[in-house]
Amino acid sequence: MQNLKKLIKQCIKGDRKAQKVLYENHYQFLMSICYRYQHNYQDAVSLTNQAFLKIITNLETYDTTQPFLPWIKRITINVAIDHIRKNRRIDGQTIFLEDSTQDPESDFTEEELHDLPELIYEDYIEMMNALEEPTRTIFNLYAIDDLKHKEIADKLGISERSSKRYLSYARKALKGMISEKKKILKRA
Repeated sequence: MQNLKKLIKQCIKGDRKAQKVLYENHYQFLMSICYRYQHNYQDAVSLTNQAFLKIITNLETYDTTQPFLPWIKRITINVAIDHIRKNRRIDGQTIFLEDSTQDPESDFTEEELHDLPELIYEDYIEMMNALEEPTRTIFNLYAIDDLKHKEIADKLGISERSSKRYLSYARKALKGMISEKKKILKRA
C-alpha cells in the first residue's frame, strides 16, 4: 500500500514513468471492466485508455485511506456508461418497456446458479455477448458491478422498473443458454 501511495504522489506530480507503471499495473483490471461493456477488443482498449486518463486527471481527489481498486472501478464504469449514453445505444436506439404485466422478480433465482455445469470462461463471455442491449449493460451493472436498480436507473436515465425488467430478461436468457449448455454437455 505504501508503494501505491508513493506511486500516486508521483503520478500527481506528472511523473510519466510513474503513470506508465500505474497503467501497466492496472491495465488488465480496467480492461476486464471495459470489455464487459464494449465487446470489441479495440473499442474496449479505447475505453480503457479513456478511463485511465480520467483516473490520472482525478488522482488528486483520491483519498489514500480508501481502497484504490474500487475507486478506479467506479470511474471506469462511469466512463463506460457515459460512452454508451453518448453513442445513444441505450436511450436513443433501444425502446424500454415500461408497461408489462410480468413480475421481474419471478423468473430466475440466484440459487439456481449453484446447479451449473462446469463452464469455462469463454462460455460465460459467449453468453454475455449473446445478450442484447440494454439487457447486457443492465445485467453487468447489477450482477457484476453491484449497482442497485435506483443507481442504474439514474445513470441510464430510465425507471427502476425498466432496470428490474431488463435484469429479468437477462436472467431468463442466461437461464435458457445455461439449459442448452447442460444439454450439450450431457450429450458429450
